[in-house]
Amino acid sequence: MQFRTTGLLLFGAMALPAAGTAQTTSAPPVITRTVVAAAKLPTVTDVPLHFKAVSITLQPDEKSGVSAANGIIYQMSGSTEVALDGEAKMLNAGEGLFIAGGRTAALTAGNGGPSIFLHVFLVPAAWVSLLRRHLPPSENYIARRIRSPT
Repeated sequence: MQFRTTGLLLFGAMALPAAGTAQTTSAPPVITRTVVAAAKLPTVTDVPLHFKAVSITLQPDEKSGVSAANGIIYQMSGSTEVALDGEAKMLNAGEGLFIAGGRTAALTAGNGGPSIFLHVFLVPAAWVSLLRRHLPPSENYIARRIRSPT
């Protein structure tokens, strides 16, 4: 009888944890991607291309210009007016604009505070030294990657 009671107690102890609820896991965070600018490039396989990103700060109402290879301007904070081919567009934080190679863009910082933006260039090797000479003095080097032809 004592073995029967002990057996029933052990069986009950094993059955109880099975009825317990498991700890729920939180859902993984949703990855959000935003298209900032889109354009079709003529080719990326003829020559090796360099990817260079620089952070540029313009003080309120300060002006600058850029005429380089293909690039994207992404506004981090403040605002910048970009005049391109006679058409002006105001970029606010979180917005971007594609500038095709060979086109000249006039940049003017908004008057509400400093304008901080990233300018990402995609250039052939011959343009790398030109970028260093023609960027505004307030540029900060962020990244550079070399891409070989495929």
